[in-house]
Amino acid sequence: IIFAVAGLVFDGGTLIAGKRDAINDAEEAARAGAQAIDAGSVLTGAGPHLDPTAAIARAEQFLATNGWSGTATADNTSVTVTITRQQPMTFLQTFGLGERTITGTATARPQQGFAGP
Repeated sequence: IIFAVAGLVFDGGTLIAGKRDAINDAEEAARAGAQAIDAGSVLTGAGPHLDPTAAIARAEQFLATNGWSGTATADNTSVTVTITRQQPMTFLQTFGLGERTITGTATARPQQGFAGP
């Protein structure tokens, strides 16, 4: 029983940390994609709008460069990235629990100027 409880604590902690890391990585990739601003929208005074094709390409390139697997979608206003990865169990695999799928999703929008803290 003690081993099972220790497994829940340890592997539960690694699942939580893995989820946090997946969300952080998705945020990074989404921010990379949100830098694909359509210059014409800024020059016309319409504010920063994204080039969706370039935003997806930048986000996917960021994912590939870091060895992460995920998907990116974009429109004129935002980029959304979802990362999926497998988290192995250490102690709980003794009880038949194998890898768990972890996903992290984040959305980024282009900002003009300083948005504040």
